[in-house]
Amino acid sequence: MVKILIVEDDMTYRNALEKHLHQRFNVGSASTIQQAIQCLQSQRFHLALIDLSLPDGHGFDLMKIIRKRQPHLVVIVITGQGTVETAVKAIQRGAFHYLMKPFSMDRLDQLIREALKHVYTSGVYENYELKSKF
Repeated sequence: MVKILIVEDDMTYRNALEKHLHQRFNVGSASTIQQAIQCLQSQRFHLALIDLSLPDGHGFDLMKIIRKRQPHLVVIVITGQGTVETAVKAIQRGAFHYLMKPFSMDRLDQLIREALKHVYTSGVYENYELKSKF
């Protein structure tokens, strides 16, 4: 089953994302970079949704850690305080996409489908369960 890691310190947003995504995916969640690192140490994920403003650091710091530990993990950056400059930095640092809050769950679903299709077609994961999501 496809695994998605949500890293979001806003409990309301995190819970809404978990509830929505849990219908189709195996979901892990964290509210801090340290919690996210613990999740990454114990599980492999296909995709991560990462907020940029976290209590113990910046989402870009977490992206750097992810590139070392799970380099094929696809990242979608989510933020409520974004700028064009931040969006460009996110993409330059390897994010698949950059999503401004508030966003619709339909838009999120579309981006997740695109990201997982990208992962599958790039040959990173030869996983029949992943294929079945398309």
